[in-house]
Amino acid sequence: MIGRYYDGKSFNIGMQLGFGAFGLSTIGHFDEDAKRSYNTYGIRIGADDRNLLRIFSGDDN
Repeated sequence: MIGRYYDGKSFNIGMQLGFGAFGLSTIGHFDEDAKRSYNTYGIRIGADDRNLLRIFSGDDN
């Protein structure tokens, strides 16, 4: 889960899923009136990152 709150009362809420060297993310950006301004989507391909597979397998490397 991703969340940020800014001084101007705008905020972001999103989710990120990591699967080793691959990851997906989406974040909704809201203005000071809590109206959605836009969404950001991401795909990460590359080096190993924190991920759900490692948490459930018990592998610490």
